[in-house]
Amino acid sequence: ERVSTVPGAERLTASSSAWFGLLQFQFNIADDPLPGGDVNVRYSSIAPEYFGVLKAQIREGRDFTDRDDGRATAVAIVNEALAKRYFPDGKPIGRKIVLGYLGRRLVHEIVGVSTDIKQEELGEPTKPEVYVPYQQVPWFGIALVIRASSGDPMLLKKDVQQAIWEVDK
Repeated sequence: ERVSTVPGAERLTASSSAWFGLLQFQFNIADDPLPGGDVNVRYSSIAPEYFGVLKAQIREGRDFTDRDDGRATAVAIVNEALAKRYFPDGKPIGRKIVLGYLGRRLVHEIVGVSTDIKQEELGEPTKPEVYVPYQQVPWFGIALVIRASSGDPMLLKKDVQQAIWEVDK
């Protein structure tokens, strides 16, 4: 909340990693397991507004909200690459997936399909990715993702750091 008041910080959200696409977890479909077993897909634990900050879109279903917390049904959003590859019927919304997460198998219901967020080298196909709400499945750290309103975004660094230190040095 404090960082959102920094002049020049147009919008912000949070993610499990500052390096997009860094994490990979095992994935499968709960009610119709993949014939070859689990596959590795990209994984990100994100806060609401993530797709808006990155100017990505929810193509189908819905985005995460603050209501997607630890008391709510475990939900997930998948990117178009994952939806096309593992749900060729074109109907991933409402389906349940299983994620291998730190030795546990977590079941999530797909509530949205996002546009692909390019993280690979140009010319390489986008990899399948699953997004989960940070409030439901927190990671060991968190990275702020900030969209600057104009100019050099690195000029925000000092003011963002100061806003964080005002809350916790």
